[in-house]
Amino acid sequence: MSAVQFAEPSSAAAPPHAAWITDVPEGSVYGSLYAAPAPDREAVADRFAAIGLPIHLDVILDREDTGELVHRGIVAAELRDLGARHPDSLLEVHLIVLAGARGRAVDGYDPELRDEIAAVLEAAASVGAQRAAVPAGVAADASLTEAFRAAGGEVWTVLEPGDDPASLDAGTAGALIMLIEPGTREPARPELLERIPQLAPAVQVSVDGGVDAVIALRAIELGAHHVIVGRALLGRAHTQAVRGEQS
Repeated sequence: MSAVQFAEPSSAAAPPHAAWITDVPEGSVYGSLYAAPAPDREAVADRFAAIGLPIHLDVILDREDTGELVHRGIVAAELRDLGARHPDSLLEVHLIVLAGARGRAVDGYDPELRDEIAAVLEAAASVGAQRAAVPAGVAADASLTEAFRAAGGEVWTVLEPGDDPASLDAGTAGALIMLIEPGTREPARPELLERIPQLAPAVQVSVDGGVDAVIALRAIELGAHHVIVGRALLGRAHTQAVRGEQS
């Protein structure tokens, strides 16, 4: 994987309802593509790239009632198309494995799910994604992450609200702190921002889940490397609320 660089910002202004992003360090706000309805994602990605925003991609695995494994978020075809359209943009993949996707597996993941996780990370590597934020069980499984790491990608561990930050593996490249439970539309829990100084600067930290201007600015002040913002960037006309929504 070649070194990833930020796309050069153009003279395009920040969205009028999100002018605050010009007040934070360059590269500290990532745009969540999944926050946009599927028909609008190509245009939204173009907009993010035009103003130099790194792009965050929620890949959400779930199962239908029939047991069929399905994607609820960004799919591999979208990921590959985005990589082709914006080869100079920094891409970050967030793998979300909903409880339903695990089926009857009590500990770990069944073979079908493992194969799908491996395919997601392979697709991420193929488009030069700089980073993959994954559940702790995936981050700790070298057989699942080895190829992505070998391609030059960073593997970060997702910390859900109920996870203990002290359990974070000492060798992790970074931690994605979730302010809501994956797969919910709960309000963000700002008190979880106190996890940032517990981990940073020893570990790079990002924040996701209902992030607005106030939360974003506070997270960066506390030492977050970056925040993931969706609805607060796009405005109501270009957002959706779908199972698995994070930003």
